[in-house]
Amino acid sequence: MQCWQVPSCYFGLFHGASTYGWRGIVFFIVVCLGVSNAFENLSILTGFPFGWYHYGDKMGPRLFLVPASNRPSIFRRGLPFLDAGARHPR
Repeated sequence: MQCWQVPSCYFGLFHGASTYGWRGIVFFIVVCLGVSNAFENLSILTGFPFGWYHYGDKMGPRLFLVPASNRPSIFRRGLPFLDAGARHPR
């Protein structure tokens, strides 16, 4: 994880915990990271839904075929959508 990701991940974690509770934000993280990892692995193996691509060997440790260093950014990008959905119900 790059140094600029750390403050925003902490902010997202504590903001989510204060808004949804620790149980809610941990559930969101597990679902968000699990689904995103599954789709990225599917895309690397089959080209669907994001097209054919691969990650280089210098990206660090991997979770299956996807570098673990990408996971914090998925959480940070997903949290605003969780907030928007919670604040504007149908």
